[in-house]
Amino acid sequence: MSDSMMRRAIVISTAGKAEARLACFLNLLGIEWEALTAAALLSRHGDEILAGTEIQAGLILCGEGLRLLRSELNKSEIPAPAIGGAFAGTLFHSFDQSPDSLRDLAAFIEGSRIAAPSRSLEYSRYRVSDRYSDMCGALSGLSFVSTAPGVDCGIEFELRDRAAETVISVDDASLLTLICQGSCELFVASGPEILDLRQPASKNIDFRACFSRVVPILIALRHLFRDACWTPEAHYANIIIDDPPLRQRYGHLELGELAALVDRTGCACTIAMIPWNYRRSDRRAVSVMASRQSGLGVCVHGCNHTGAEFGCQNRKRLTEMLLSARRRMDAHEQITGLAYQPVMVFPQGVFSIEAMSCLRAEGYLAAANTEVADCWGQGHVSLYDLLEPAVLSYDGAPLFTRRRPEDGAVNFAVDSFLGKP
Repeated sequence: MSDSMMRRAIVISTAGKAEARLACFLNLLGIEWEALTAAALLSRHGDEILAGTEIQAGLILCGEGLRLLRSELNKSEIPAPAIGGAFAGTLFHSFDQSPDSLRDLAAFIEGSRIAAPSRSLEYSRYRVSDRYSDMCGALSGLSFVSTAPGVDCGIEFELRDRAAETVISVDDASLLTLICQGSCELFVASGPEILDLRQPASKNIDFRACFSRVVPILIALRHLFRDACWTPEAHYANIIIDDPPLRQRYGHLELGELAALVDRTGCACTIAMIPWNYRRSDRRAVSVMASRQSGLGVCVHGCNHTGAEFGCQNRKRLTEMLLSARRRMDAHEQITGLAYQPVMVFPQGVFSIEAMSCLRAEGYLAAANTEVADCWGQGHVSLYDLLEPAVLSYDGAPLFTRRRPEDGAVNFAVDSFLGKP
């Protein structure tokens, strides 16, 4: 496939919710696209489809678009399977798995029989194949059980003359299927709908609850349009430990053991230090950290660490706290020689939109926080914002989301796939 083949997408227009939801995913990944009605598509490309000329675009259809295109193809006397061989890549998504819908889908895949098994009332197991590591990235080989019973049902393929490769399965059925026709690739994301990324969000996304509505469409789009959409150049992760002063031992934290872990695994770890503790650091503990600054670091955790101190809406008070925190951290650096990162971790995760605004004004690079919504509910964070590397809806000040260990491997894997540190 040449570099120019898959730099744009053609979406069969239905004026329905599936099209609007797809647009959010295309925009998120930076994929250039246009919407055409089924009739307009055939008016523009009908001759090429009949001639078997490969069209320099990817075609994306939801279940309703599939029905409309099949109707137009019948009028034009163009065989439906010609579509899969004409476009460099094709993606079917968001269809209801009814017998009519499955017949429409089978009509586009020559020699196929497609069935939908009965939906299980038990908790389902999702699996991401480990055969497509380049395609699936951090998700490759992932396996987990659904958080609710009877959430999803995949489909079953039988092909006469080639294989239908299961990229993602739910129980024993396929949730994301890849079929190759020569140099052309055809994906079927069999879930009934994809997530509406325009919805407001009050907390970080739990991908265990919406896996089938997010991950199959992301994997298919990013693979088909890999020469056009942005992808993370590297995967970054950091363990953040809140509160402890820099001592050799503090509660269950033994700094020497932490340093050994960093040395052994190559991971990164940051102590979110309360600025009020700037005179309480042990020099031996500081020496352990200073010798490993590529893996062990310090950032800013509030100011005095009093209850909800950054939930304040008074800009003057916020500015005073932020300046005081920086002065204390600067003094700590002068006393110990240990540099710090001007990144804020809000105590208890509580912050106001004014606090985010003041961060930038006072020279902080970003916030790293478990909570994504301001404590007064005045901000406007959407699911779309939470799929980007950082939330930028607070006047452009970056808020990097972080997770607790109990959020599970699924959430960390999807974040990594998305390029979220």
